[in-house]
Amino acid sequence: MKYVLINLWECIQLSKFNKPLSAKSRSFVLAQIDTAFCLLVNAAYFLLTFFAESIPSTGGLHVYLFNAVLVIFVTILFRVIAGNYRNIWRFANTRAYLLTIVSDALACLFAWGVARCLSLSIGVLYYMTVASVACLASLGARFSYRLYYKHSRKKNHRKLTDRVRVAIIGAGQLGAFLANELQGNASSNYVPMCFVDVDKSKIGSSLCGIPVYGENDAKKVFSEYDIQEVIIAVAKEEDQVNEIFRRYSELGCRVKVYDLPVQEKTRSAGGNVSRVIREFSIEDLLFRKPMQFDSSENLYRDKTILVTGGGGSIGSELCRQIA
Repeated sequence: MKYVLINLWECIQLSKFNKPLSAKSRSFVLAQIDTAFCLLVNAAYFLLTFFAESIPSTGGLHVYLFNAVLVIFVTILFRVIAGNYRNIWRFANTRAYLLTIVSDALACLFAWGVARCLSLSIGVLYYMTVASVACLASLGARFSYRLYYKHSRKKNHRKLTDRVRVAIIGAGQLGAFLANELQGNASSNYVPMCFVDVDKSKIGSSLCGIPVYGENDAKKVFSEYDIQEVIIAVAKEEDQVNEIFRRYSELGCRVKVYDLPVQEKTRSAGGNVSRVIREFSIEDLLFRKPMQFDSSENLYRDKTILVTGGGGSIGSELCRQIA
């Protein structure tokens, strides 16, 4: 236990000096902390059963020690198999927490089965109690660290006056992802002030700690929060996004979109491509997907070309390519 506390103190000192642990060191420290939690839970259970005078009925102290070692070893082993120690817990999602619960439940069943086969079981209540409390303690420690990390990152944010105040259009999954990304990034140039959505069930509530307003209140809300830019974060058809662009452009705000990069969107690239905040492009303002054709120079070389509507966005782009 003393060795675990010394390693934990060294990790805290390293974090203060912005010296992150390597993946192997982080996994080793987490395994030590989990082992310490399991030891404490087993010790607490032993003391409670001892004062309740139920130890003799379980087969003696050596049986209890065997089960304690078995439960701790199997719990750590199943967490390693489940990839628990490969997670970066400050960015962990619900799946990581659920996977930990499932691995601990399987470890509990496995330890009980082994002890029962060896006729050394001390009751199902022991395995369920120790596994549940140890799991809650481990997840609580990880969740507390995640909250501490977010809090410490917010302290490093620049002043609100130095950042661009934005409204996010769309209080859905995409909008929530964008808001979390902006709030958790200390070097971000943007600070989300509000959401705007057309879903009446969301209006008046909050998402990621940010209020959600209706589309009809957008002008008043933008003035109240001094919104400088609008970011569209909705998964809709292109013509719908274009309509949203025109609507909010009329309010005098600079409108951007949270979408795939233009080059990736144009060629419909597969794979895992991250969304970015970018300006609207000519491709976004079309009511259709861009047409791909073979622009052979032989078609217009040494010829006089007349482009109708050359002063518009599409015509000017065509003139640029021909030139």
